[in-house]
Amino acid sequence: VQGSEIGPEISFHPTSVIDFGAVAIGNEKLMSFIIRNDGSTPLVLDGLKKVNEQSPAWAAVEIVTQVAPGTALPAEGNDTLEIQVRFKPTQSYAITYGPLGYIEVNSNDGDESQAYVTVFGQVASAKLQLTPPDIVDFGVIGPGMVSERTFTFTNVGTVDLNVEYVKIGQNASGEFSIKNDAGLA
Repeated sequence: VQGSEIGPEISFHPTSVIDFGAVAIGNEKLMSFIIRNDGSTPLVLDGLKKVNEQSPAWAAVEIVTQVAPGTALPAEGNDTLEIQVRFKPTQSYAITYGPLGYIEVNSNDGDESQAYVTVFGQVASAKLQLTPPDIVDFGVIGPGMVSERTFTFTNVGTVDLNVEYVKIGQNASGEFSIKNDAGLA
């Protein structure tokens, strides 16, 4: 037994995910997805909108292609509609590995009247991670004793990080020193 759906059937191509990757502040990246009707009757679109913000960087995403309510795609994938989306960050945002938000596509599809495209992206930036974090406890140290702690600097960002110097703050008595400055002043 073989059958096919009767009615409109929305589908996204190549996928229902847009991933801008890392985009530098002041730059922009334009990507697109295709809306197609795989059903047996016309698919009528009622519009597109940004929904479900997951990150403040969602504000830097713009749906470039506007779709008028009532736009129809004929049956059987005979016609498609390309939707362009722009990511243009103008400031730095916290790095996130989850979605920025979703594009909602409203239509007359019987089982998906609201279909979603998931949008990912990051602002290209360096991000320093210090291990262990900010405060290090040397424990109780008696006169003439020495205790060492190791710190690791890791760039968890998306562009190169340049460390120009490492400095110990609030060390007027000189109790603390950097043993190996790795070539840094």
